[in-house]
Amino acid sequence: MKIHVLVFSILLTTACSGVWHTDRSVETIHIETELGELAGAMLVDLTGEGAEGFENICLTDKDCFVSSLSGHIVKISGRPIDGNMSLHTTKPAAVALGLDIGSDGRLYAALSFASVEEWKTKGGAVYALDPGLIDTPRRLTDDYPAINGLACDGRGGFYFTAGNFNFLHPRGSLYRGAENTYGASAVVSGPWVAYGAAVSAERILFSDTLGGILELNGTQAAWVYRKTRLTESVDDFCVDRQGVIWMSAPGGASVKSFDPRTRILRSYHIRGIGQTSSCAVRTEHGRNILYVAELKQKNSVMNSNFNGRGVLIVPLESLAALVP
Repeated sequence: MKIHVLVFSILLTTACSGVWHTDRSVETIHIETELGELAGAMLVDLTGEGAEGFENICLTDKDCFVSSLSGHIVKISGRPIDGNMSLHTTKPAAVALGLDIGSDGRLYAALSFASVEEWKTKGGAVYALDPGLIDTPRRLTDDYPAINGLACDGRGGFYFTAGNFNFLHPRGSLYRGAENTYGASAVVSGPWVAYGAAVSAERILFSDTLGGILELNGTQAAWVYRKTRLTESVDDFCVDRQGVIWMSAPGGASVKSFDPRTRILRSYHIRGIGQTSSCAVRTEHGRNILYVAELKQKNSVMNSNFNGRGVLIVPLESLAALVP
């Protein structure tokens, strides 16, 4: 679930209190382009499936699963960038959020049967689905308020984020559950608006939308990336094979990348794409391809019309070519 309203007074309060800090050691490069100028890029419009407001992306070697705030999960089989794809859609809940494939091959999803407006308090739970989207979801946890990102660790466990969604007094947690056991428990909690979750080379990471990205270290969490500006925000994210972190940025860049080795942040503003919510990378024919979910057609956190059209697909080499 994404930021509905960005309250300026809250940002001023937190800036003065020092609750959220910025990292001025990061070099930032801003890049602007048009969607039509990105070589090999395409927007896969999924609104014909009855879905809108696209939320989270999960990639396998052959499929792309996309969740939406309309409650749909769309399975894109094949590789659209090659002109080869087929669609299959299901609507298992009122709101569909984080997605990932478990070690058992099933699709795990954070689902809510409350409305978008009620999600903050009523929340939702983690369910397991057949990857063919043909069965009834199996519930695995209780409901958690503002449940959002989800990631499987490949060893029979899954992680998800939830919290109070309170910008003045944030409190969020990263939870862990097991694929074949009902229930979950918090592994770390803190003053965060916890959003996305990812697993990379056995590292467990999650995002604080107004702070940056953290890594789980036992029962503690350490910053991997801290925002560079007070008004910057981080939604869901992924890590590519080179260790580069790709992030969606509500109301800011279409997508941004941070290389921990060089400490360079590249902020890509792609005109023709609205507010994004998540991203994922996979290798296709030796090329790294970025998938980005569009939440809203207008890139504004103040806008509450979750009418995003689908998924932006772009070769990373096309973005790299834009870097001065």
